[in-house]
Amino acid sequence: MTPPGTAGRGKAGRDWGCGLAVLHAPRGGGGGAGSGGGSGGGRVWRVEEGMVVLDTGASAGREVVVSWVASRGAAYVVVPYARRPGLQAPFVLRAYAASEIEVEQLPASYALGLAGAWRGGEAGGPRDGPAAAGGAWLSNPQYALSCPRLATVVASLVRPDVRGSLLPPPPGSAGAPGLSLVLPGGGTGGGGCGGTGGGGTGGGGGAGGGGAGGAVRRALQPKREEVVAEAGGCHGDVTGDEAVLFAELQPGAPYLLVPSLPMPGIVGPYELRLFSSQPLELRPLPAARCASLAGAWAGESAGGCDLHATWPCNPAYRLQFDAGCECRIVLRRDAPWARGAPLAGMPGLYVLRGPAGGGRPSPEEWARCKLAESAFVPAQEAALSLQLPGGEPLLVVPCTFGPGVAGGYTLSVEAPAGASFSFAEAAA
Repeated sequence: MTPPGTAGRGKAGRDWGCGLAVLHAPRGGGGGAGSGGGSGGGRVWRVEEGMVVLDTGASAGREVVVSWVASRGAAYVVVPYARRPGLQAPFVLRAYAASEIEVEQLPASYALGLAGAWRGGEAGGPRDGPAAAGGAWLSNPQYALSCPRLATVVASLVRPDVRGSLLPPPPGSAGAPGLSLVLPGGGTGGGGCGGTGGGGTGGGGGAGGGGAGGAVRRALQPKREEVVAEAGGCHGDVTGDEAVLFAELQPGAPYLLVPSLPMPGIVGPYELRLFSSQPLELRPLPAARCASLAGAWAGESAGGCDLHATWPCNPAYRLQFDAGCECRIVLRRDAPWARGAPLAGMPGLYVLRGPAGGGRPSPEEWARCKLAESAFVPAQEAALSLQLPGGEPLLVVPCTFGPGVAGGYTLSVEAPAGASFSFAEAAA
């Protein structure tokens, strides 16, 4: 392979560098590694063990040459590449063989790219791990992602403030970014994590538009089965400046793509690039004001629902909005729901009118102060969406259906981006 007019010409020549890799073409359809039609479009989307025949690595020379003994009837994928992503230049690829060979350029991938930033309340940190801040992950930027047909996707999240910098990262900000693909409500999505940088060329998939993006709301505390794929951060693919995620998307499914950093409160820019075998729709979701608090039922505070006299013993949280708005409240138990578990452990929520002076109403007043309640469901979480007034003190009461059920939980409140509210545990 020869990149014309690049070698030995000042800084551009030194920075250029090119390489050539030869891979075994995977057998079968377009799933998995992405060969031969189907969702993969004939391209190799992920290099699996044993696929590499040879790789020259990036060379500063004007030309790289490879040779190997090709097996009769075998198919190979030849990949010319530059030293760094984003470097653009023409090249000439020549192939010589002792017998007749067939060379065909595979269809280019669809590509999408956008820039964003973690700032202020949108720097929520990782979804799990030692640095996770009680559900603050839901405050990170979120994108609705969908496709009209089965598609293989490689998503790359890059920190441009770290990549190529001669200065060390700011204190506390070291570590790779993280990228999570979520399918609310569960379902099939296939997926896995990549550990190397991605590339790609070709036409752009459509950004914005309606599709599934218009019907998707931000993720609040996704269940484990709703997380289709994750990469980077605390998930093992640590490169310092990039996380690469590989997944196969089902047609019409409303996915969410969430970039994050290894610690909450770290601000900085990011670049998100998607390469796919089919056109994609990628839409940023409106920012939201989110708050999460962790708590637990223990001893007398495990009071159960309002069918029991011990209901007023449950924990309560004071919530007050400056102006009326619609909000969503989610209660998630730490322990996952198990099939056959006692129904007494079903989670549920109540919203009460609180005393003007703060604190909690007397036990005799709880029933009269009740404003709204969620259903009690045999699941790990319960949710309640409602229009709340402004300037009125409210109490949010998380509980289980039956009394005496101990365990931890996370209580989250989501409101529109411009909303202002206070959310804290109520004084006894």
